[in-house]
Amino acid sequence: MESPGSDASIADDTDEMMRLVADRLRVHDGPRQGVCALHLTGPVGGKWAVDLGNGATPIAQDELNGADSVIEVSDADFRSLLHGVADPVELFNHGALCVRGDVSLAMRITDALIG
Repeated sequence: MESPGSDASIADDTDEMMRLVADRLRVHDGPRQGVCALHLTGPVGGKWAVDLGNGATPIAQDELNGADSVIEVSDADFRSLLHGVADPVELFNHGALCVRGDVSLAMRITDALIG
């Protein structure tokens, strides 16, 4: 059973889900490595710019022009990634997670998100 404030209880709301993403990215912070546009489709979807390596503000609402990489995934599949239920490689192989641009940057971000 999940306790209040756990990852599972937090990640049902998009704003809380993005705070969880920001926390996980801070743990993996390093020199600026690139900017990835994250597009979540579905009822609680949206667009965010994820700046891997910028510990002050790693995520900003709306996509930045000129992002190095773009990850597109449904909000439900993204939530499953955060909970460790889904594997990003399997989602990619089944067409549920699409990547454009710098694939290695997208992989670094998904690796940070799942642990």
